[in-house]
Amino acid sequence: MSLEAIHKAIYALLAASGDTSVGIRVAGTPTPCLVYEITSASVDLSMAGALAKNHWTIGVEVQVIGDAIQDVLTLVDDLAGTFGIPRNDVTNLCSIITSEFSVVFSVEPLDDGREDAARIGTISLTLLVQED
Repeated sequence: MSLEAIHKAIYALLAASGDTSVGIRVAGTPTPCLVYEITSASVDLSMAGALAKNHWTIGVEVQVIGDAIQDVLTLVDDLAGTFGIPRNDVTNLCSIITSEFSVVFSVEPLDDGREDAARIGTISLTLLVQED
């Protein structure tokens, strides 16, 4: 199982909750939206010839960006539900389960020239991924 397939599976889960960008918010994307990055990936490799499947530990950081804290909280709750149950991605041939979900909140100025500030919930996820 490739890291690319894992990335596609994570993107699909996030994109189901709203506008999703990788790494940086695309200019003009309306809020609320999601911006995420895979921050770490490690794999336990099986021995050649053994009937074992690879297991990945994936670190993901997701920024939930909104104009109002209620929008951010709604998306954080949605993502907690999405990642709170094991997922089987038949397209990318992997199973995903969350071993850690944490969130911190902040406020940052918007880069669109407005005088307002964005409310941000930064979610840190640790995912355990197995090839199917």
